[in-house]
Amino acid sequence: MKKNLAMLMLVGTSLMCASCSSSDKKTESPQATEAVQATEAAQDTTEGNTEATLDETKIESMLNDTLDWVTMQYTNIENPSITELSVAQAVPMACSAIEKNHSDLEADNDLYIVPQDIFEETTKNLFGTTYDITTYTPAEFDKVSKAEDGGLRLAVGDWGLATPKFSIANIANNDDAGSYMVTVNYYLYDEETASDSETKLVVNYTVTPNEESTYGYVITNMATASAAQ
Repeated sequence: MKKNLAMLMLVGTSLMCASCSSSDKKTESPQATEAVQATEAAQDTTEGNTEATLDETKIESMLNDTLDWVTMQYTNIENPSITELSVAQAVPMACSAIEKNHSDLEADNDLYIVPQDIFEETTKNLFGTTYDITTYTPAEFDKVSKAEDGGLRLAVGDWGLATPKFSIANIANNDDAGSYMVTVNYYLYDEETASDSETKLVVNYTVTPNEESTYGYVITNMATASAAQ
């Protein structure tokens, strides 16, 4: 199934203190008690920060803005394979988000004229960094091409009776720098039969909290998985 085309132009993520309530209180020294209390306080703060930082709704918002690009992958490529986040993924993913969030952009012969600063703002919000589009080689199935002025053109449109969907299958806390591994299942909803398809693609994202992103998170890496989670 292929998208109906319109065009978009781009110019320019317990100590179990065990309440150490040992039954023999007499053997506890004041120093040991203070150490336990300090450790418990630090533990409580860390756990509280994790719970406060992790906001699945914001993660879903970020994933929804890049949903069209992911859907283009599995509807045009059999068993698409992504091993890392690079300019090849970042540019069309950002264009997908721009199309969703900037419907008021000036149009010129069915093209949306997008200033360079909007592209840079979008990539910073999604990935925490910017990308040089001169190093980007368009892929046919992304429906992205380069214009003569160096900007990008992106084919966009609606999906007809098939609606792209996704669900977060799992969020795991990574060991490094407070990042999360977010496993996402992608599928289609058939409007005629009012039913979901089987899972078409599974993607694992490394997502890191980022206060400067409007999502509260940025995607720092991604890779396709071989089976639904």
